[in-house]
Amino acid sequence: MDLTQIRNFQVITENAIFLNRFDGGKILLLSPNLHDFLFWKKLLPRAEFTISTIFDWNIENKFHKSKFANSCSSEIQHDKFKLFDLTIAQNVFMYINNPTQVSNNISSISDNLFIQDIKYRKRSSDVTGLGFDADISRYSITQGPVNHPRVHILSEIFKPNRIIAQFEYDGATNEYHAHNDTPRHIMALLELARRDSYAPISRFYSRKSILKLYFTTLKSELFSKFYFSNH
Repeated sequence: MDLTQIRNFQVITENAIFLNRFDGGKILLLSPNLHDFLFWKKLLPRAEFTISTIFDWNIENKFHKSKFANSCSSEIQHDKFKLFDLTIAQNVFMYINNPTQVSNNISSISDNLFIQDIKYRKRSSDVTGLGFDADISRYSITQGPVNHPRVHILSEIFKPNRIIAQFEYDGATNEYHAHNDTPRHIMALLELARRDSYAPISRFYSRKSILKLYFTTLKSELFSKFYFSNH
């Protein structure tokens, strides 16, 4: 776990009052690593978690067209059923070109969305600060100075009355930031829909998916250490 993730967890914990109502609910984690999963399990211990990666569901596409949808009950013939109380997207929307469409796709199965993402952060020495892993977008509560050509404003993606909570905060620096050049991150809890009943779903996380998450995270962290020790 790096300093950035530690800082993000700290801010989430400090604002956990907005998330407590989901303890005991059904929660979808989008592309988490092992540290993300363990953190949320500890923060909301009574919740039921489901893990989905881009291979299960590319959220830029409709849910009912996904591989993930095949694991749901045969009663689900289209994408208008509530499956989750909350979807958690940490460092996911930075890879998305059309957050409005993606949010609409998520709203078809989840009543709420939690986003933790980047407003201003250099992830490479490139002039835009973009990472080399398909990183294309930044997000802001207020426009403000952002050294990036594509910045999405939350109030332009979501109706203001659907934004339950939103924060901008200082993130941890990395090797691309000078001492006085502080990264900025955002968090937001958003209401997407209001539904009372669930459609049945058959798949929650299993020992196999957690084991896969463990090895994926380990592989990623080892690669990062190797990459930065040689650059």
